[in-house]
Amino acid sequence: MGLAGETLRMDRYLKPSTPARLTNQADGSWEDGVVVHCWLSEEISAHHCYVAFFGQAIPEGQPAVKPYILDTRPVH
Repeated sequence: MGLAGETLRMDRYLKPSTPARLTNQADGSWEDGVVVHCWLSEEISAHHCYVAFFGQAIPEGQPAVKPYILDTRPVH
C-alpha cells in the first residue's frame, strides 16, 4: 500500500490517517483509502492494519458512501 507509486514494507507501523492505495496488479486499477488502526501483532510478527477504502479517491469531509475496511493480515 502506498500512494503515487510508493511501495511500503508491510512490517512497519502506519499511523491512523495515513493515505493508502491498493493496486490490482492484474489490470492496474486501484482504490484509495486511509489507515484506521495499526498495531504490532505477535501472531504474524509484523504490523497489522485496518484500512478504510473509498474507491477512486479519498473524499473531502464526510464521505457520501460508507467505506469498506480491509484487514491487512496475511492469510495462511
